[in-house]
Amino acid sequence: MKWIDDVEWQVEDIRYPFVDTSHITKNHHKQSVYALNLAVNRVPGELVAGHQILDMRENLWLHTTSILVSLLVLRDEYRNVGVVSPSYHGFALPEQNKRVAKELGACNPQNQRVIGAMNLNLHWVAFLVDKKKIICFMFDPLQSKANYTTIETSMRAVIEKILGLEDMLHYERITWCTQHNSSSCGVWSIAIL
Repeated sequence: MKWIDDVEWQVEDIRYPFVDTSHITKNHHKQSVYALNLAVNRVPGELVAGHQILDMRENLWLHTTSILVSLLVLRDEYRNVGVVSPSYHGFALPEQNKRVAKELGACNPQNQRVIGAMNLNLHWVAFLVDKKKIICFMFDPLQSKANYTTIETSMRAVIEKILGLEDMLHYERITWCTQHNSSSCGVWSIAIL
């Protein structure tokens, strides 16, 4: 709760698509945390104690479970959003990558947008595919050219194929946000999504 009390956002720094949250108070956020289900929950592929989700703090590296749960919450919060498993990028064989990428329903034809995150050498990056506009928004909190190249390469090799958008996606980098020293790349990646 201390993190919620201490964090400060300037209204003019809030960008689309988060402008609709500028009216939400810290007390509302704290009430949401108090209402969290801290029991053991089934997350695709594993059982997670609810308290594990509470390690999402600004200066803490997020583990894959925190990222996965965050992606699933976004999927449930917004309509027609598919999720790519954050574990898909870690496999050597292309067929494994595709199978794992699809396991959370990313390929559902009703999905208008597909979101995901991947870990590049202990650093989280994120992407959003808008299937209607045929564009992939990529975000690297460090704004590294090498990381953007890795995201795009992985998207072309795996995600374009499972979504049936091979050689059709246009790639755009989100560059208006940069991670500050010791802040969490995982938190920034989820916040951008």
